[in-house]
Amino acid sequence: MDDYPFPFWGYGYDADRSVEHVVEVRFATFVDFVDRPALAKRFEESVSDAFDDDLGCGVVCAPWVWSRDWLLLRFRQTDPAVDELDYPLATCVGGILESLHDARPLAEAVALCTPEGWSWPWHDESAAGGAQPTEGPSWAGYALPDGVYARRPRFEAEPLVDAAVEAERRRWKQHCDEMMGRSAPSGRKRRKRS
Repeated sequence: MDDYPFPFWGYGYDADRSVEHVVEVRFATFVDFVDRPALAKRFEESVSDAFDDDLGCGVVCAPWVWSRDWLLLRFRQTDPAVDELDYPLATCVGGILESLHDARPLAEAVALCTPEGWSWPWHDESAAGGAQPTEGPSWAGYALPDGVYARRPRFEAEPLVDAAVEAERRRWKQHCDEMMGRSAPSGRKRRKRS
């Protein structure tokens, strides 16, 4: 990867705004239970920074689902009526993952809603020479979108929602909301981006 920090198959594809934007990430090294809560701060700060006060739109993420060195992230845009030209959800997700990568290196990211034949520079560099994402977990019990990368080979491994991580995410989200003068999960006011 010459121009990008990690391979990201499907980067740039904005799925239907009314459904989840589902991304798998694989960390370069296993993230044990002790280290996971430390990622919450960086992640929630990045989610907070993705909020656009002019549009009243941002992104939220469902509880993280872990499986070995993989993490399943399910993003939603806070206002699905705002279109991709005004609020580029995929770009915001990419920025959030780059911030996560700065805290703990990612080996790869895969947008599971991506259709066959998708083309975008970061995706194209990731897929150069026919490269494919590695085999991912089955995420038993979690519905996956019907994108080309969701249909790739999968291994069986039990998914897990880590209660300590989710508590830390809630704590940092509340902290970020308070710093931005927010009191509710949506329709909040925040400082303007520079």
